[in-house]
Formats: sequence, structure tokens, C-alpha cells
Amino acid sequence: MSFLPSFIGLYAAHHQNLFDPASGDSTKLPMIHVYCFSTKSDDNAAEKVKICREVSELLGYEIGGSDEKEEEEDEEEEGVEVWDVRDVAPQKRMFCASFRLPREVAFRTTGGFRRECAGD
Repeated sequence: MSFLPSFIGLYAAHHQNLFDPASGDSTKLPMIHVYCFSTKSDDNAAEKVKICREVSELLGYEIGGSDEKEEEEDEEEEGVEVWDVRDVAPQKRMFCASFRLPREVAFRTTGGFRRECAGD
């Protein structure tokens, strides 16, 4: 998850009409898929809330989890879909969080520089 801040301001240098359906661009912002590990419980509800909260904190933008609702083609998905991938230990589970990069994150100005991943 530590790479998520790299998406902040990713398109800030580009024109705001990029990825804007109102301007005739039908291209959607990219989907982000994050694999992570958390504790294990019977229903994983607390783990999913924790993962959504961590994604939101790293992006500096509140993204809520979806409740397995049907996604419509024309809608811009606002939530994070989190599902368990597999058990990796008796008390640990691998999860995947998927969400569409929000416009507010992608086009945010960051004071002239983009935050880079640690180690880059």
C-alpha cells in the first residue's frame, strides 16, 4: 500500500478535460488493485473497514467500501471493493482492494512536485 501516494497528482500537469465525460472523453481513470495482508475473522468486516480507511489516509481522500452492489457502466465507481484472496496463515489473510483512481486525487496539485515511493 505504500505506493498509493504516488497516484496523488498523477495527471496534475495535464488538462482537466482529460478523462472528463462532459468534454467528450469517454476514457475512465485507471483502476487500482492493491494486495495487502490483514488479520482474519469470521466475516472480515472489520478488516475491510480498516483497509478502506488505510487507502483513504494514503490518498488523502475519503473512499468508502462498496457493499457488493451492481456496478453500472456509466457510473464512476467511488468506493473500494475489498475481497479476501486467500488464507496465508492461521490468523492472517490476503485481501485485494480495487477502486478507480478518483479525479480529486489524480488532478490534485502538489506544490510543484509529486510524492514518490520510498526507495525511488
